[in-house]
Amino acid sequence: MSIHRPQRLNLTQQCAESMKRHVVEQHLKPGDRLPTEQEWVEKLGVSRLVVREALQMLAGSGLIDVQQGRGAFVRDTSSISVFDQLTFGLDLEQLSYTDVIEARAMLDLAVVELCMYRADPTALEDLEQLINRLEQAIVQKQPHEHLHRAFHYRMLQAAGNPLIERVGIALMDAFWRIGDTVPNLVQYHNGDTVHSHRELLAAIRERNLERSREVVAAHLPYEAGMTYLFPLLRLITAHERRSEIDAHGSIPE
Repeated sequence: MSIHRPQRLNLTQQCAESMKRHVVEQHLKPGDRLPTEQEWVEKLGVSRLVVREALQMLAGSGLIDVQQGRGAFVRDTSSISVFDQLTFGLDLEQLSYTDVIEARAMLDLAVVELCMYRADPTALEDLEQLINRLEQAIVQKQPHEHLHRAFHYRMLQAAGNPLIERVGIALMDAFWRIGDTVPNLVQYHNGDTVHSHRELLAAIRERNLERSREVVAAHLPYEAGMTYLFPLLRLITAHERRSEIDAHGSIPE
């Protein structure tokens, strides 16, 4: 069994990452026991205090269960929802709609702009078909929320960044759950749902970066009196924007 020894300064975090890799590489299942603290000390070459802190970090994230006198065991993470992890420690009753909409705008702006650069014809056609199905379902007064979500999931895929896709799915699920479960979170909608989705897709097809904030703002629900959409740095890789970088290495406004 090979264990990756941590090389960076943040030993606790690095040890926790090594422990997680051990669980994956050894195909450990819920209920399986992890090595003892002393075994981790020997394998990772760190102090018992650092090992203990790393185990507590994993326990705090819900990945393992540390039992006094028995050791550490892999937990069944399927029982821990992403919503619960993201909202742990938050008083949802105290969230304002501005809190939620700013977080949603942060995600949507990044995804829309990346789609403008990376969405291929297949992705664009998939998005078009989802809008058509959404429109048909609304006209026929059929359930359509799943189509709305499928559209945004497909956009996350089309953005071409697996990390943003993974984080984005978790965030989108949390946003919808918050909207469903917080009674005092009043939503105000910007007009027609189908039209706003078509505007998003049109801007992506045109690769119209100048319209990104406009179409995202028009698509999102809004709070009365909220007239701004805060700036977001362009999340485009350097080689895609090389021609726009000036002599000092900065990206033009």
